[in-house]
Amino acid sequence: MLAYPVFDFSFNRDYTQEIIFKTTVVQFENGAEQRGSKTLPRRRFTLQFEKLKDKTDTIWDFFIARKGKFEPFIFRKRNKITGNVEEDILVRFDIDTLSQQAFYDTIATFGLTMIEVIKP
Repeated sequence: MLAYPVFDFSFNRDYTQEIIFKTTVVQFENGAEQRGSKTLPRRRFTLQFEKLKDKTDTIWDFFIARKGKFEPFIFRKRNKITGNVEEDILVRFDIDTLSQQAFYDTIATFGLTMIEVIKP
């Protein structure tokens, strides 16, 4: 098994988790439909960060090392109250662009979206 790099950075308490299905719909001339599932469902996580600028550099370096959405990695999902690991999820970044808003070059805010990789 490959050893994937681990994304284990603290983020703001709130985050978004979505479930994504890919369904094909074929509509016949008589109005009937046939539906089929193309893949297994996968999850998408959107995390928000607000950190001192020097703390964001390691996250940016991680994004650059993965070449945006090119290389998969492990998202270590932790319980926000206890800090215990809930799950390790194989993901990729959802887009190739990362931008941040910096305040006086001391505090930076940005968001990252990761999408689950379905294992073959």
